[in-house]
Amino acid sequence: MGSSRRPTSSPCSATPRSLSSSSPTAGSFTSSAAAPDLEGGSVPVAVLVLGFRFGETMERRASDLWKDGVLVLSALALRVRSSQQEYLKLKARVEALQRSQRNLLGEDLGPLSSKELEQLERQLDASLKQIRSTRTQYMLDQLADLQRREQMLCEANKSLRRRLEESNQAGQQQVWDPTAHAVGYGRQPPQPQSDGFYQQIDSEPTLQIGYLFQCQFFNYMIERLYSL
Repeated sequence: MGSSRRPTSSPCSATPRSLSSSSPTAGSFTSSAAAPDLEGGSVPVAVLVLGFRFGETMERRASDLWKDGVLVLSALALRVRSSQQEYLKLKARVEALQRSQRNLLGEDLGPLSSKELEQLERQLDASLKQIRSTRTQYMLDQLADLQRREQMLCEANKSLRRRLEESNQAGQQQVWDPTAHAVGYGRQPPQPQSDGFYQQIDSEPTLQIGYLFQCQFFNYMIERLYSL
């Protein structure tokens, strides 16, 4: 009877067997997930795919950078070429202006043809006309300024004459007569000096000389203008 008795399994011993065989524990998930990767060889393929994609991305970025560099270099080359052309144009322009200046001064006329000499002569005539016109305008402006000054001097002269006449009349109309007192004391009455004084002022030649000088200068300026 002792040999025929089967060993009864306790609940504690049965539980681990059932868990290890049927329940999905963490250890079972790890072993089941890792075993196919190692057996099937899927990990190296994923790494190769990632490496291939990374290589494509880097190659694409390198290509973009190369294209950008080519564009920048081409733009710089165009700018340098444009600057060189502009420099050559400016250099030719400066040389032409220097040559024209020497020709206007009468230098380096040997290589010029007859047409070029005629053109140079016309340029000189036009320049002379412009210079004469400017000088004439300047002289006319000076003449107008002198005429304005003459008018101001004439008005000042008239004002001085009027003030002198008013002061003369005021002196003659004074109530107190100093000659009466002089006669009372047995003295000779002083001779009136007002007429001689004002006559001397009227005969002052300063303003007349200035006026004659201005008239002579005006005549000289007019003769110069007509002689142009």
